[in-house]
Amino acid sequence: MAYAIRIFHASLMFSQSLVAALSEDERFSASVANGISANELVAGGKLPDVAIIDLHLPDHFAVILTQRIFANANSAKVILLLANVGNEGDLLECVEAGVQGCILEKSSLEDLKQAISEVVAGGVYFSPEMACSVFRKFAENSRNARNVRQKPDEITPRELEIARLIQDGLSNKQIASRLSLSIYTVKNHVHNLIAKLDVDGRVEVAEYVKRHHWRRWIDR
Repeated sequence: MAYAIRIFHASLMFSQSLVAALSEDERFSASVANGISANELVAGGKLPDVAIIDLHLPDHFAVILTQRIFANANSAKVILLLANVGNEGDLLECVEAGVQGCILEKSSLEDLKQAISEVVAGGVYFSPEMACSVFRKFAENSRNARNVRQKPDEITPRELEIARLIQDGLSNKQIASRLSLSIYTVKNHVHNLIAKLDVDGRVEVAEYVKRHHWRRWIDR
């Protein structure tokens, strides 16, 4: 039984050429899906075995279609087709939605056939360039998210200062002497730090400062 392939691409000529090339292989039954809306595709059991979607379709259609496909909890697979590396925002949304494949248009027909075969078998296929692009973007987003979490906006300047001194190994008494504060004031600040960071004690405050690189804000 041939796998049903639907091609969503901005260029009808490209879609028709790809359909003709894939249809020469008895494993695939390809057709053009230009003009079909996301709702029309998922309605009435019209989903193919594999949807090959041009990421550069207007109005974020690739993202909408990908999300709609996987929201229906079916066995359809999605392979993204890209003219070039870029548009990482839409690419990441599709990856997060669950796409199983991503390939550049400059890839060979054999590469595309391999991608189709791998995703229908339950695997994933990413062109090396796309794998690197996705990894870099995920790493960048992770760093940005981590920095947002790490930036201690809710921590007061005095608490930051005390956190640094805790990380330096000073006791409450030593911190009080260094900052010309009463021991009770220091204890209160330490208590607030422990509560705000949701940790168990001074040792974990010190570990938190080190792990999240708070010195970049404390020492500047």
